[in-house]
Amino acid sequence: MAIIIASMVIFGGLMAIQAQRSKHTTYTAERSMMVASQYDKATIDKQVQADLNLMSSYKQIAKSDDVSKLAYKNLSNKLKKQYSFSDIKNMITVANVDQTLVLKVKATSDSPKVATIVANQAAEAVKYELPKISSNGGEVKLFSPAKVNDVESRTTPSTKKKLVIGLAVGLLVGIVISFTYTTWKEVM
Repeated sequence: MAIIIASMVIFGGLMAIQAQRSKHTTYTAERSMMVASQYDKATIDKQVQADLNLMSSYKQIAKSDDVSKLAYKNLSNKLKKQYSFSDIKNMITVANVDQTLVLKVKATSDSPKVATIVANQAAEAVKYELPKISSNGGEVKLFSPAKVNDVESRTTPSTKKKLVIGLAVGLLVGIVISFTYTTWKEVM
């Protein structure tokens, strides 16, 4: 029994230490916008449905190089020195909210301030580029800017999960060692 407990403590401790050393936090800032046309009261249902059908196209435009280039161009020189165009493009993701005219632009970075700046610049770039690229694109109305205080953080790997995995592996190894020791002891 002592071998099993010792094995669990050793493996659990090793996994917890490994998780602590390899922790990495990323920050994601988000800015939403609505893309809508001017509607006639007589055909509003058809116009809204047409805009809903175009949301996946708007999403692709928002993910385009043109938007990323404009967002990169509008960054401060300090950020341009730290990050390449490719880095900025990889930070940006776009999602459309199902059955709405809302697009969400997200930026993920190691810094909450950088994530916020990139998300806001990308949203501004979408507002500027979308009407130029899509002739039937509606008016882009930006919601409130992303703020550093509203940034979502995600830390990986989870120390608790690694600890539980280490304890489970330690339990199995301890059982195998105990079984082997007991079997050899009876054979000899």
